[in-house]
Amino acid sequence: RRYIIKTLHAGEMEALLRMLPKLVYYVADNKQNSVLSRIYGVYSVKLAGVKPVNLILQQNCLYFNP
Repeated sequence: RRYIIKTLHAGEMEALLRMLPKLVYYVADNKQNSVLSRIYGVYSVKLAGVKPVNLILQQNCLYFNP
């Protein structure tokens, strides 16, 4: 599988959003040498009658294109 969808607790979401500006610059400067998974999106899903769920869509670092 090429992508991973993972849930985030509120504290994890806040920490990620604080780090995001530096993370963007780091990945842009180290495209070929970075071992960090690419983050494609961070979402908060809200459904009626259910607490919001925070999700992150990221690259699966174990996926290799044959």
